Amino acid sequence: MRLVGAAIVVLGVFVTATAVRRADQVVASGRDVLLGGELVDLFTAGDLSVSGHAQLAGTAVALGDLDVSVGSLRVERDAARVFAVGGGVTVGENAAVVFPETATLRYGTIRTGAVGGSDTVVRDVDAVARYAAMVPALRASSECFGRAPSTGLVRADRNGITLIGDGTSGLQVFNIDGSFVGPVLLNRIPRSATVLINLYGASIEIAPTGAGWDEIAEATLVNVPDAGTVEIATGLDLRLNSLVGSDDGQVVVDGNMLEGTLLSLSDIDVGDTRIAHGPVLAPMLPECGMPTAEPAEAPASTVAPDIVELVETTLDSSPTTSTTSTTTTTTTTVATGDEPLAASPVPGAAFALGGAATASHWWVGLPLVLLGSVILGWGWLERHLRWHEVRRRRAEVRVMRRLAARGPS
Repeated sequence: MRLVGAAIVVLGVFVTATAVRRADQVVASGRDVLLGGELVDLFTAGDLSVSGHAQLAGTAVALGDLDVSVGSLRVERDAARVFAVGGGVTVGENAAVVFPETATLRYGTIRTGAVGGSDTVVRDVDAVARYAAMVPALRASSECFGRAPSTGLVRADRNGITLIGDGTSGLQVFNIDGSFVGPVLLNRIPRSATVLINLYGASIEIAPTGAGWDEIAEATLVNVPDAGTVEIATGLDLRLNSLVGSDDGQVVVDGNMLEGTLLSLSDIDVGDTRIAHGPVLAPMLPECGMPTAEPAEAPASTVAPDIVELVETTLDSSPTTSTTSTTTTTTTTVATGDEPLAASPVPGAAFALGGAATASHWWVGLPLVLLGSVILGWGWLERHLRWHEVRRRRAEVRVMRRLAARGPS
Protein backbone atom coordinates (compact mmCIF):
# COMPACT_ATOMS: atom_id res chain seq x y z
CA MET A 1 0.00 0.00 0.00
CA ARG A 2 2.75 2.41 0.96
CA LEU A 3 4.75 1.58 -2.16
CA VAL A 4 1.71 2.30 -4.33
CA GLY A 5 1.12 5.63 -2.56
CA ALA A 6 4.76 6.63 -2.88
CA ALA A 7 4.75 5.78 -6.60
CA ILE A 8 1.64 7.92 -7.21
CA VAL A 9 3.15 10.86 -5.29
CA VAL A 10 6.35 10.66 -7.34
CA LEU A 11 4.31 10.51 -10.57
CA GLY A 12 2.27 13.54 -9.56
CA VAL A 13 5.34 15.58 -8.69
CA PHE A 14 6.98 14.53 -11.97
CA VAL A 15 3.97 15.54 -14.07
CA THR A 16 3.72 18.95 -12.42
CA ALA A 17 7.43 19.73 -12.37
CA THR A 18 8.01 18.55 -15.93
CA ALA A 19 5.19 20.70 -17.29
CA VAL A 20 6.46 23.79 -15.51
CA ARG A 21 10.00 23.13 -16.65
CA ARG A 22 8.86 22.73 -20.25
CA ALA A 23 6.94 25.99 -20.05
CA ASP A 24 9.98 27.78 -18.67
CA GLN A 25 12.37 26.35 -21.24
CA VAL A 26 10.34 26.44 -24.43
CA VAL A 27 11.37 29.00 -27.01
CA ALA A 28 10.45 31.49 -24.33
CA SER A 29 13.99 31.21 -23.08
CA GLY A 30 14.74 33.44 -26.04
CA ARG A 31 17.38 31.03 -27.25
CA ASP A 32 15.55 28.02 -28.65
CA VAL A 33 14.63 29.98 -31.74
CA LEU A 34 15.25 27.48 -34.48
CA LEU A 35 13.30 24.61 -35.91
CA GLY A 36 14.48 21.35 -34.46
CA GLY A 37 15.30 22.80 -31.07
CA GLU A 38 18.74 24.16 -31.98
CA LEU A 39 20.15 27.10 -30.06
CA VAL A 40 21.47 30.34 -31.55
CA ASP A 41 23.83 32.75 -29.80
CA LEU A 42 24.53 35.05 -32.76
CA PHE A 43 22.13 35.59 -35.69
CA THR A 44 22.14 38.14 -38.46
CA ALA A 45 19.88 38.37 -41.47
CA GLY A 46 22.70 40.30 -43.19
CA ASP A 47 26.49 39.96 -43.26
CA LEU A 48 28.82 38.99 -40.43
CA SER A 49 32.23 40.64 -40.51
CA VAL A 50 35.23 40.47 -38.18
CA SER A 51 37.45 43.51 -37.74
CA GLY A 52 39.54 42.29 -34.80
CA HIS A 53 40.43 39.06 -33.07
CA ALA A 54 37.08 37.49 -32.30
CA GLN A 55 36.24 34.25 -30.54
CA LEU A 56 33.00 32.32 -30.64
CA ALA A 57 31.84 29.93 -27.95
CA GLY A 58 28.36 29.34 -29.29
CA THR A 59 26.27 28.98 -32.44
CA ALA A 60 26.35 31.58 -35.23
CA VAL A 61 24.15 32.02 -38.30
CA ALA A 62 24.57 34.69 -41.00
CA LEU A 63 22.13 34.69 -43.89
CA GLY A 64 24.57 36.89 -45.85
CA ASP A 65 28.35 36.67 -46.15
CA LEU A 66 31.16 36.04 -43.68
CA ASP A 67 34.05 38.48 -44.10
CA VAL A 68 37.27 38.13 -42.11
CA SER A 69 39.46 40.49 -44.11
CA VAL A 70 41.61 41.41 -41.11
CA GLY A 71 42.16 39.90 -37.71
CA SER A 72 40.93 36.42 -36.92
CA LEU A 73 37.91 34.36 -36.01
CA ARG A 74 38.43 31.44 -33.70
CA VAL A 75 35.72 28.95 -32.81
CA GLU A 76 36.42 27.40 -29.44
CA ARG A 77 36.76 23.66 -29.09
CA ASP A 78 33.51 21.74 -28.56
CA ALA A 79 31.57 25.01 -28.48
CA ALA A 80 29.83 25.49 -31.80
CA ARG A 81 26.86 23.41 -32.77
CA VAL A 82 26.12 25.34 -35.95
CA PHE A 83 28.04 27.89 -37.98
CA ALA A 84 26.04 28.58 -41.11
CA VAL A 85 26.63 31.25 -43.76
CA GLY A 86 24.16 31.79 -46.58
CA GLY A 87 26.55 33.55 -48.95
CA GLY A 88 30.30 33.45 -49.41
CA VAL A 89 33.28 33.30 -47.06
CA THR A 90 36.14 35.77 -47.50
CA VAL A 91 39.38 35.44 -45.55
CA GLY A 92 42.07 38.09 -45.99
CA GLU A 93 45.71 37.34 -46.74
CA ASN A 94 46.81 38.20 -43.20
CA ALA A 95 43.61 36.99 -41.54
CA ALA A 96 42.72 33.60 -40.11
CA VAL A 97 39.65 31.49 -39.41
CA VAL A 98 40.22 28.56 -37.07
CA PHE A 99 37.69 25.79 -36.50
CA PRO A 100 38.11 22.78 -34.24
CA GLU A 101 37.44 19.33 -35.63
CA THR A 102 34.12 19.21 -33.75
CA ALA A 103 32.72 22.30 -35.50
CA THR A 104 31.74 22.75 -39.12
CA LEU A 105 31.39 25.92 -41.17
CA ARG A 106 28.76 25.58 -43.88
CA TYR A 107 28.60 28.28 -46.53
CA GLY A 108 26.28 28.79 -49.51
CA THR A 109 28.23 30.19 -52.46
CA ILE A 110 32.00 30.69 -52.76
CA ARG A 111 35.06 30.72 -50.53
CA THR A 112 37.98 33.12 -50.92
CA GLY A 113 41.15 32.67 -48.91
CA ALA A 114 42.42 29.90 -46.70
CA VAL A 115 40.10 28.64 -44.01
CA GLY A 116 40.11 25.34 -42.18
CA GLY A 117 40.13 22.02 -43.98
CA SER A 118 37.76 20.07 -46.17
CA ASP A 119 36.31 18.30 -43.15
CA THR A 120 35.35 21.42 -41.23
CA VAL A 121 34.49 23.84 -44.07
CA VAL A 122 31.78 22.55 -46.37
CA ARG A 123 29.85 24.18 -49.22
CA ASP A 124 26.12 23.70 -48.74
CA VAL A 125 23.60 25.63 -50.84
CA ASP A 126 20.98 24.94 -48.17
CA ALA A 127 23.19 25.98 -45.27
CA VAL A 128 20.74 28.61 -43.99
CA ALA A 129 17.48 27.50 -45.58
CA ARG A 130 16.04 26.38 -42.26
CA TYR A 131 16.79 29.76 -40.68
CA ALA A 132 15.11 32.02 -43.23
CA ALA A 133 11.79 31.95 -41.36
CA MET A 134 13.49 33.68 -38.43
CA VAL A 135 13.55 36.98 -40.33
CA PRO A 136 9.80 37.80 -40.42
CA ALA A 137 9.35 36.34 -36.94
CA LEU A 138 12.08 38.48 -35.41
CA ARG A 139 10.94 41.59 -37.30
CA ALA A 140 7.37 41.18 -36.07
CA SER A 141 8.62 40.43 -32.56
CA SER A 142 10.76 43.55 -32.40
CA GLU A 143 7.95 45.78 -33.69
CA CYS A 144 5.44 44.26 -31.30
CA PHE A 145 7.67 44.48 -28.24
CA GLY A 146 8.47 48.08 -29.14
CA ARG A 147 4.80 48.98 -28.77
CA ALA A 148 4.46 47.53 -25.29
CA PRO A 149 3.27 50.25 -22.88
CA SER A 150 5.70 51.27 -20.20
CA THR A 151 4.97 49.81 -16.78
CA GLY A 152 7.50 51.86 -14.83
CA LEU A 153 9.61 54.99 -14.48
CA VAL A 154 13.13 55.75 -15.65
CA ARG A 155 15.35 58.21 -13.77
CA ALA A 156 18.78 59.18 -15.07
CA ASP A 157 21.33 61.24 -13.15
CA ARG A 158 25.03 61.31 -12.37
CA ASN A 159 24.70 58.08 -10.37
CA GLY A 160 23.37 56.11 -13.33
CA ILE A 161 20.04 54.96 -14.74
CA THR A 162 17.42 53.87 -12.23
CA LEU A 163 14.67 51.55 -13.44
CA ILE A 164 11.66 52.03 -11.18
CA GLY A 165 9.15 49.22 -11.56
CA ASP A 166 5.58 48.91 -10.35
CA GLY A 167 6.55 46.36 -7.72
CA THR A 168 4.19 43.60 -8.84
CA SER A 169 4.24 42.85 -12.59
CA GLY A 170 5.93 39.74 -13.91
CA LEU A 171 6.81 41.81 -16.99
CA GLN A 172 8.48 45.17 -16.41
CA VAL A 173 8.61 47.37 -19.54
CA PHE A 174 10.76 50.50 -19.99
CA ASN A 175 10.82 52.60 -23.18
CA ILE A 176 13.95 54.74 -23.52
CA ASP A 177 14.72 57.41 -26.10
CA GLY A 178 18.45 57.22 -26.62
CA SER A 179 21.35 55.09 -25.48
CA PHE A 180 21.50 52.75 -22.51
CA VAL A 181 24.91 53.36 -20.94
CA GLY A 182 26.23 53.39 -17.40
CA PRO A 183 25.42 51.88 -13.99
CA VAL A 184 21.93 50.43 -13.68
CA LEU A 185 20.06 50.83 -10.40
CA LEU A 186 16.86 48.96 -9.53
CA ASN A 187 13.80 50.02 -7.59
CA ARG A 188 10.57 48.03 -7.11
CA ILE A 189 11.42 45.33 -9.67
CA PRO A 190 10.36 41.86 -8.46
CA ARG A 191 13.22 39.41 -8.28
CA SER A 192 11.53 36.91 -10.64
CA ALA A 193 10.32 39.48 -13.18
CA THR A 194 11.28 39.71 -16.83
CA VAL A 195 12.49 43.13 -17.96
CA LEU A 196 11.86 44.41 -21.49
CA ILE A 197 13.84 47.53 -22.44
CA ASN A 198 12.95 49.22 -25.74
CA LEU A 199 15.55 51.66 -27.09
CA TYR A 200 14.63 54.30 -29.70
CA GLY A 201 16.84 56.58 -31.79
CA ALA A 202 18.86 56.66 -35.01
CA SER A 203 22.08 55.73 -33.24
CA ILE A 204 22.09 53.65 -30.06
CA GLU A 205 24.90 52.67 -27.71
CA ILE A 206 24.39 49.80 -25.28
CA ALA A 207 26.74 49.43 -22.31
CA PRO A 208 24.90 48.79 -19.02
CA THR A 209 27.03 48.06 -15.96
CA GLY A 210 26.84 47.58 -12.22
CA ALA A 211 25.38 45.15 -9.72
CA GLY A 212 21.83 46.13 -10.63
CA TRP A 213 22.34 45.12 -14.22
CA ASP A 214 24.05 41.89 -13.23
CA GLU A 215 20.97 41.04 -11.16
CA ILE A 216 18.46 41.33 -14.03
CA ALA A 217 20.60 40.73 -17.15
CA GLU A 218 19.74 37.05 -17.60
CA ALA A 219 16.00 37.75 -17.62
CA THR A 220 16.19 40.99 -19.63
CA LEU A 221 15.68 41.54 -23.35
CA VAL A 222 16.97 44.80 -24.86
CA ASN A 223 14.93 45.48 -27.99
CA VAL A 224 16.07 48.02 -30.61
CA PRO A 225 13.25 48.28 -33.19
CA ASP A 226 14.44 50.94 -35.62
CA ALA A 227 17.99 52.22 -35.01
CA GLY A 228 20.38 52.57 -37.95
CA THR A 229 23.51 52.07 -35.86
CA VAL A 230 23.82 50.00 -32.71
CA GLU A 231 27.09 49.92 -30.78
CA ILE A 232 27.49 47.29 -28.07
CA ALA A 233 30.46 48.14 -25.86
CA THR A 234 31.19 45.27 -23.53
CA GLY A 235 34.03 46.71 -21.47
CA LEU A 236 35.57 43.80 -19.59
CA ASP A 237 32.41 41.72 -19.66
CA LEU A 238 28.76 42.25 -20.57
CA ARG A 239 25.78 39.99 -20.05
CA LEU A 240 23.20 40.98 -22.69
CA ASN A 241 20.29 39.52 -24.63
CA SER A 242 19.38 41.82 -27.51
CA LEU A 243 17.07 41.93 -30.51
CA VAL A 244 17.71 44.43 -33.34
CA GLY A 245 14.69 44.77 -35.62
CA SER A 246 16.02 47.13 -38.29
CA ASP A 247 17.23 45.39 -41.44
CA ASP A 248 19.22 48.28 -42.98
CA GLY A 249 21.56 49.17 -40.15
CA GLN A 250 24.83 48.09 -38.59
CA VAL A 251 25.54 46.43 -35.25
CA VAL A 252 29.08 46.83 -33.92
CA VAL A 253 30.27 44.67 -31.03
CA ASP A 254 33.54 45.53 -29.34
CA GLY A 255 35.08 44.84 -25.96
CA ASN A 256 36.33 41.90 -23.98
CA MET A 257 33.36 39.52 -23.78
CA LEU A 258 29.69 39.45 -24.69
CA GLU A 259 27.71 36.72 -22.99
CA GLY A 260 24.15 36.01 -24.06
CA THR A 261 22.10 36.16 -27.25
CA LEU A 262 22.36 38.65 -30.12
CA LEU A 263 19.63 38.43 -32.76
CA SER A 264 19.79 41.05 -35.50
CA LEU A 265 18.24 41.76 -38.89
CA SER A 266 21.11 44.20 -39.58
CA ASP A 267 24.74 43.43 -40.43
CA ILE A 268 27.00 42.60 -37.49
CA ASP A 269 30.66 43.52 -37.11
CA VAL A 270 32.66 41.92 -34.28
CA GLY A 271 35.93 43.38 -32.99
CA ASP A 272 38.22 42.03 -30.27
CA THR A 273 35.39 40.21 -28.53
CA ARG A 274 34.68 36.76 -27.22
CA ILE A 275 31.02 35.90 -27.75
CA ALA A 276 30.05 33.37 -25.10
CA HIS A 277 27.01 31.17 -24.73
CA GLY A 278 24.74 32.42 -21.96
CA PRO A 279 21.31 31.11 -20.96
CA VAL A 280 18.24 33.33 -20.82
CA LEU A 281 15.97 32.75 -17.84
CA ALA A 282 12.50 32.36 -19.35
CA PRO A 283 11.51 35.89 -20.24
CA MET A 284 7.78 36.62 -20.06
CA LEU A 285 7.22 38.85 -23.07
CA PRO A 286 4.11 40.51 -24.50
CA GLU A 287 1.72 38.42 -26.52
CA CYS A 288 1.22 39.82 -30.00
CA GLY A 289 -1.78 39.89 -32.31
CA MET A 290 -2.10 39.73 -36.08
CA PRO A 291 -0.39 42.43 -38.18
CA THR A 292 -2.37 45.51 -39.04
CA ALA A 293 -2.09 47.57 -42.21
CA GLU A 294 -1.09 50.75 -40.36
CA PRO A 295 1.46 50.12 -37.62
CA ALA A 296 1.09 52.26 -34.54
CA GLU A 297 3.67 54.87 -33.64
CA ALA A 298 6.30 54.04 -31.07
CA PRO A 299 5.32 54.92 -27.50
CA ALA A 300 6.62 58.06 -25.90
CA SER A 301 10.08 57.79 -24.42
CA THR A 302 10.49 57.50 -20.68
CA VAL A 303 14.01 58.90 -20.57
CA ALA A 304 15.77 61.76 -22.31
CA PRO A 305 18.62 61.06 -24.78
CA ASP A 306 21.10 62.67 -22.40
CA ILE A 307 21.39 60.13 -19.60
CA VAL A 308 23.30 62.56 -17.36
CA GLU A 309 20.28 64.82 -17.08
CA LEU A 310 17.69 64.00 -14.42
CA VAL A 311 14.49 62.82 -16.03
CA GLU A 312 11.34 61.42 -14.46
CA THR A 313 8.22 60.20 -16.13
CA THR A 314 4.87 59.06 -14.81
CA LEU A 315 3.11 55.77 -15.32
CA ASP A 316 0.77 55.63 -18.26
CA SER A 317 -2.72 55.36 -16.76
CA SER A 318 -4.44 54.09 -19.90
CA PRO A 319 -6.44 50.84 -19.65
CA THR A 320 -3.95 49.01 -21.85
CA THR A 321 -1.05 49.96 -19.61
CA SER A 322 -3.02 48.99 -16.53
CA THR A 323 -3.65 45.55 -17.97
CA THR A 324 0.00 45.01 -18.77
CA SER A 325 1.33 46.39 -15.52
CA THR A 326 -0.79 44.12 -13.37
CA THR A 327 0.13 40.96 -15.24
CA THR A 328 2.34 38.56 -13.37
CA THR A 329 2.72 35.82 -15.98
CA THR A 330 2.89 37.09 -19.55
CA THR A 331 3.78 35.01 -22.56
CA THR A 332 4.00 35.02 -26.29
CA THR A 333 4.31 32.52 -29.08
CA VAL A 334 5.78 33.51 -32.45
CA ALA A 335 5.30 37.25 -32.62
CA THR A 336 3.31 38.03 -35.75
CA GLY A 337 1.75 41.41 -35.17
CA ASP A 338 2.04 45.02 -34.19
CA GLU A 339 -0.02 45.47 -31.05
CA PRO A 340 0.69 43.69 -27.77
CA LEU A 341 -2.40 41.92 -26.45
CA ALA A 342 -3.48 41.01 -22.96
CA ALA A 343 -1.29 38.46 -21.29
CA SER A 344 -2.18 34.81 -21.03
CA PRO A 345 -1.45 32.90 -17.80
CA VAL A 346 1.16 30.48 -19.10
CA PRO A 347 4.66 30.37 -17.56
CA GLY A 348 7.47 31.11 -19.99
CA ALA A 349 7.29 32.78 -23.40
CA ALA A 350 8.46 32.56 -26.98
CA PHE A 351 9.50 35.39 -29.22
CA ALA A 352 10.71 33.48 -32.25
CA LEU A 353 10.45 30.07 -33.84
CA GLY A 354 10.44 26.70 -32.16
CA GLY A 355 7.01 26.18 -30.62
CA ALA A 356 4.57 27.60 -28.13
CA ALA A 357 4.86 27.70 -24.38
CA THR A 358 3.29 24.79 -22.53
CA ALA A 359 0.95 25.38 -19.60
CA SER A 360 1.67 23.64 -16.32
CA HIS A 361 -0.28 20.39 -15.79
CA TRP A 362 -0.81 21.08 -12.11
CA TRP A 363 -4.46 20.06 -12.47
CA VAL A 364 -3.21 16.53 -13.22
CA GLY A 365 -0.16 16.41 -10.99
CA LEU A 366 -1.71 17.89 -7.84
CA PRO A 367 -4.59 15.39 -7.59
CA LEU A 368 -2.09 12.57 -8.10
CA VAL A 369 0.06 13.94 -5.29
CA LEU A 370 -2.99 14.20 -3.00
CA LEU A 371 -4.17 10.70 -3.92
CA GLY A 372 -0.73 9.27 -3.30
CA SER A 373 -0.51 11.10 0.02
CA VAL A 374 -3.87 9.65 1.12
CA ILE A 375 -2.76 6.15 0.17
CA LEU A 376 0.53 6.68 2.00
CA GLY A 377 -1.37 7.90 5.05
CA TRP A 378 -3.74 4.97 4.94
CA GLY A 379 -0.83 2.59 4.64
CA TRP A 380 0.90 4.19 7.60
CA LEU A 381 -2.32 4.05 9.67
CA GLU A 382 -2.91 0.43 8.72
CA ARG A 383 0.63 -0.50 9.70
CA HIS A 384 0.33 1.45 12.95
CA LEU A 385 -2.90 -0.36 13.90
CA ARG A 386 -1.40 -3.68 12.91
CA TRP A 387 1.65 -2.97 15.06
CA HIS A 388 -0.58 -2.21 18.05
CA GLU A 389 -2.50 -5.46 17.41
CA VAL A 390 0.77 -7.41 17.33
CA ARG A 391 1.86 -5.81 20.59
CA ARG A 392 -1.46 -6.67 22.19
CA ARG A 393 -1.20 -10.29 21.09
CA ARG A 394 2.39 -10.55 22.30
CA ALA A 395 1.32 -9.21 25.68
CA GLU A 396 -1.46 -11.78 25.86
CA VAL A 397 0.99 -14.56 24.99
CA ARG A 398 3.40 -13.42 27.71
CA VAL A 399 0.55 -13.41 30.28
CA MET A 400 -0.56 -16.89 29.23
CA ARG A 401 3.01 -18.17 29.48
CA ARG A 402 3.39 -16.75 32.98
CA LEU A 403 0.13 -18.31 34.09
CA ALA A 404 1.13 -21.63 32.59
CA ALA A 405 4.49 -21.45 34.36
CA ARG A 406 2.87 -20.95 37.75
CA GLY A 407 0.72 -23.99 37.33
CA PRO A 408 -2.65 -24.58 38.89
CA SER A 409 -3.29 -22.48 42.01
